[in-house]
Amino acid sequence: MVLKLSYILTVLVQIGVPLGLGFWLARRAANAGVFTRKAAWGIFGVGVLTFIGSQVVHIPLLAGLTALFKLPGMWQPSAAFAPWFNAIMLGLLAGLCEEPARWIGFKLLRAKARPRPAALLAGAGHGGIESIFIGLLVLVNFVTMLAVQAAINSGANLPAELELLKAQAGLFWDTPWHHVLAGGVERLAAITLHISLSVLVWRGVTAARGGGWWLAGAILLHGLVDMLAVASSQIWQWPVWSIEALVAALSLGTAGLALWAWRTAPRPEPPLAAEPVEP
Repeated sequence: MVLKLSYILTVLVQIGVPLGLGFWLARRAANAGVFTRKAAWGIFGVGVLTFIGSQVVHIPLLAGLTALFKLPGMWQPSAAFAPWFNAIMLGLLAGLCEEPARWIGFKLLRAKARPRPAALLAGAGHGGIESIFIGLLVLVNFVTMLAVQAAINSGANLPAELELLKAQAGLFWDTPWHHVLAGGVERLAAITLHISLSVLVWRGVTAARGGGWWLAGAILLHGLVDMLAVASSQIWQWPVWSIEALVAALSLGTAGLALWAWRTAPRPEPPLAAEPVEP
């Protein structure tokens, strides 16, 4: 029962928190007179699209590089350096695909990207849709395993092709309950990181000069966090909660940098162009 509750709570966090955050930010922006709620949700949607667009590039790029390094005669890192090479490449590719996508999203928003709440809304959309996708996958897996468990407990004979699924169900229900909760904590840290990186990219887009340095910093920070997350899991083989503590610390550190960027951004901000009134 505790394990099932852990899965339910994790799914609620992974799906509910991004949606709740979107509603809260949109309402605050509307109440402050910065955006209408429709415009605020539009900016949130642009953040969603930047994540999807980045993955359209990221996933095929990873597959292509993996195939490239399997070609005969292709340079290969040494056995000792290979795990670090993989961690570095995974981190940098994530940063190189996602941060320019944020930049393009802000550029497409034009004047609407200049008010500060736009950075939070776009970041919540970018990190939120990733969390929702993961939450839906966990939910589908959870419901599937519940169905398999019910079939096993009923004594029904499973078809031969489902025997592998039966074995997977055994591993699924043997997962420690607190490891399941770690998935929810990881998404909270990831959303914090995405909003923070969004603020850094926003600062670059709205800067009068030197904006490219903010983008470069966001790329490197994103790559560093992902690289250390991979290294702690695959190279150092830390326990689950030690990995989550590291990712949370890095996310909070990035949030501190984003807060500084937010507070030191030039003021006043240009007002939004008035929207035409329909007759």
